[in-house]
Amino acid sequence: MKLKRMMFGLLVSLLTLALGHGAPARAAVTEGTTTVLFQTFNTCNGEFLSGLVTLHVVMSTSTDGDHQIFMMEYHGTLTGDQGNTYHFSAHIPIGTTNTNGSQDESTADFDITAASDGSAPNIRFHMTTHVTFNANGDLTAQVFAGNAACS
Repeated sequence: MKLKRMMFGLLVSLLTLALGHGAPARAAVTEGTTTVLFQTFNTCNGEFLSGLVTLHVVMSTSTDGDHQIFMMEYHGTLTGDQGNTYHFSAHIPIGTTNTNGSQDESTADFDITAASDGSAPNIRFHMTTHVTFNANGDLTAQVFAGNAACS
């Protein structure tokens, strides 16, 4: 449940960023790389993971101004509160569509992997979420599906 709330919070933050900007008249691509704190939870062994990772973000807007795509990639090393070290990567594409000028729909597909150096279990999360906001900014639809696998 914590993971679901964390991922939904991340999506809402990104959607707020995406929906807060007006559509440009022509296609635009914005790209950047930075280092950020990333935290997650390994449900396989109950370990909280944290560390500084590299975040690469690409945002592109369609020529019609109705579609935006965010591509986020995280890579780095996380340390668990039980002393384990994990190599971490995440690939998170987020697509936003404004098809009728007043309603915004966004879909995000999360693929997150944390592979341990030692005997601690590896974890892979895969989640898909879709949200729709009406012209007033009210959430009118929300779908969330996901799974985690230990190895």
